[in-house]
Amino acid sequence: MDKYAAFALPSTTGFSSITNNNGEFQNKGVELELSGRILKTEDFNWNMSGNITYNKNIIVSLPDNGLERNRQGGSQIYTGNGTETIFVGGYQEGQEPGLLVGYKFDGIYKSVDEIPANLVVQTGNDQGKYQYGPAAYNALTPSQKANAILIEPGDAKWRDINGDGVIDNFDRIEIGNTTPRWTGGFNTNFTYKNFTLYGRFDFGLDFWTYDNARPWFLGNMQGTYNTTTDVFNTWTPENPNAKYPRYVWADQLGAGNLNRTSTLFAHKGDYLAFREISLSYSLPQTIANKLYMQAMNVSVTGQNLGYLTAAPVANPERAYGAGVASGTGYGLPRTLLFGINVTF
Repeated sequence: MDKYAAFALPSTTGFSSITNNNGEFQNKGVELELSGRILKTEDFNWNMSGNITYNKNIIVSLPDNGLERNRQGGSQIYTGNGTETIFVGGYQEGQEPGLLVGYKFDGIYKSVDEIPANLVVQTGNDQGKYQYGPAAYNALTPSQKANAILIEPGDAKWRDINGDGVIDNFDRIEIGNTTPRWTGGFNTNFTYKNFTLYGRFDFGLDFWTYDNARPWFLGNMQGTYNTTTDVFNTWTPENPNAKYPRYVWADQLGAGNLNRTSTLFAHKGDYLAFREISLSYSLPQTIANKLYMQAMNVSVTGQNLGYLTAAPVANPERAYGAGVASGTGYGLPRTLLFGINVTF
């Protein structure tokens, strides 16, 4: 399978870019489909069919750019072995695309005693300010403190992957793949006398998704939006066991507790979608004939009724990748249809 991308052109050509083939993907998997009659009696019939597919994408080749595995993009992170680093994510030959990378959330500092005295957090603040533990902060000059942030109770703990007392971009981890490994669907049809119940479902399994909307509102990133009810589950001295760090305005200008991709808002995206459920009734033939009709059928149908999922996002099908997160945007609209079909 070919990989397509925009190829930049000189401005003298009159075009900014053209789409060309600059790589090759390999998709491997298996697909299974089954259908059959589950039960049949004089008044009751139950039929069912379904399919399931396992797929995994691997990047086979990319244009030669002199980098290891001809890497395009990606993140450099610690391996956990001292200062040794590797590149993960992006596009790399022999690897799977769509990898989610972020910081490991290890809970919340509940008191000053829990905060490492000399810890320095170099990421999360859009103004380039660092966070400091109590001792490291007190060692700064007054002018340095003006451009520094003291780590306080209620702030997030980030895992120090290489144990050097500094949290930087290299301390991120591989969270997981963002494309479902397993996909499929099934439909079922129950008929009892003149009633018919039909259902259609599909699913995605074994992947991660990311909620971008929740930290955006909860951290007052814009500064003008209302927040969510999650604010009642943020840390305060009276609520030390809260799920989320302390509530502050403009988190991206402060501690950056929420202003970073992390495991706090990463979720297993497994879902079961209720695509359509329909209940219909066919008027008995004898009654239809008395009403001078050949047949009459009435029905009520619900479409896009929702998901069974642990991911608190609007649409778990929308995978995180290329700067787009599933928490962004709106869910599919629910539709309720009423129908009547008359044949004369």
